Amino acid sequence: GLCDKKGKIVIHPVYETIRYNDSKAFFIVTQLGLYGSVAINGNILTAAQYNQISTMDCGLILTRKNDIYGLLNKEGKEVIQPYYESICEHGNKKFLICESNGQFGTISLYGKLLIKPCFDSINNEVCKVKKSIVAVVKKKKSGFILEDGSGLWMDPVYDVVNAYSKQGNPYFTVQEKGLWGILDA
Repeated sequence: GLCDKKGKIVIHPVYETIRYNDSKAFFIVTQLGLYGSVAINGNILTAAQYNQISTMDCGLILTRKNDIYGLLNKEGKEVIQPYYESICEHGNKKFLICESNGQFGTISLYGKLLIKPCFDSINNEVCKVKKSIVAVVKKKKSGFILEDGSGLWMDPVYDVVNAYSKQGNPYFTVQEKGLWGILDA
């Protein structure tokens, strides 16, 4: 259990473990081997129902329930129910990548689904010549999404996309159906 500084019981002793969360807004508790979250005032935020709970660098809480993943916000409330095969932070730390049925999509750092899983892959780094975009592949076609994962920058319609910078100006050579072209950024 847990008492406040006046000795008043805030969380009754019904949990196997109580762990202070890094966000300092709630506690992670275990009951019957499952994890849940309880507010500092003792209110249950999420019942003990998860096989695993872990804090991500962005502050969201990754949950696992029967090998599918969801998210809790920084206050310990569920913002994405367990649905995805995986959820991880993108290398630029501006959005999350989620996976469903072998397809990848994006989630904001606030736990909102931005792009439903539809890509075969999402590059884990931003484009080196235009830092505001990230490469994606869909049905063997290349394109780009915005650096925060919020939408498309270039539809994945090209067989090959190469990014270049000349005198600080980015441009892209693209191939479609064996023919090449140049796009400016």
